Amino acid sequence: MPRLARNLLPSNFVHLIVQGINKEYIFEKDSWKLEYTNLIKKNFCDSNIEILAYCIMNNHAHFLVFYEHIDALYKAMHKINTCYAMRYNKINNRNGYVFRDRYFSQIIMNEKHLFNCLVYIHKNPVSANIISNMSDYTFSSYNEYTREIKFSNP
Repeated sequence: MPRLARNLLPSNFVHLIVQGINKEYIFEKDSWKLEYTNLIKKNFCDSNIEILAYCIMNNHAHFLVFYEHIDALYKAMHKINTCYAMRYNKINNRNGYVFRDRYFSQIIMNEKHLFNCLVYIHKNPVSANIISNMSDYTFSSYNEYTREIKFSNP
């Protein structure tokens, strides 16, 4: 059965996944993770796409996003992945594809699915036995959710 065209998705919340071709470690170095994170944040911000959660692993990355216009998401992902692939290939003196296929997108169907996806993304480094506590992983939005917020009295 063919997949549903992205412009027909019934929700504006989506879980995005990119993966290195042949499951290669395309984000192995911290500097590469940081570069991809910065590309994502800048291009999503410029495209009015809100990042609800993210996690950059060594060979793949997860994003939970909200978008207003699907075309903006297409264009932003294309620009981000093309830019990163060009830099990655140049740094590693290689050519060819960096990412496996196009990015994968999973539509978020309801609030429970949204919450489960958020937890899944943040637990990814723990599930992969990279760390034992989600707060120990630098390239994730988990700590942005758990920052201590101090309220001042009026």
